Amino acid sequence: MDLEVIAQLTVLTLMVVSGPLVIDR
Repeated sequence: MDLEVIAQLTVLTLMVVSGPLVIDR
């Protein structure tokens, strides 16, 4: 896997994980 792909997946994961946390607050 390329670093660019890993970076994109990391950003998407952070967005999905942080999404509900921000909504709960």
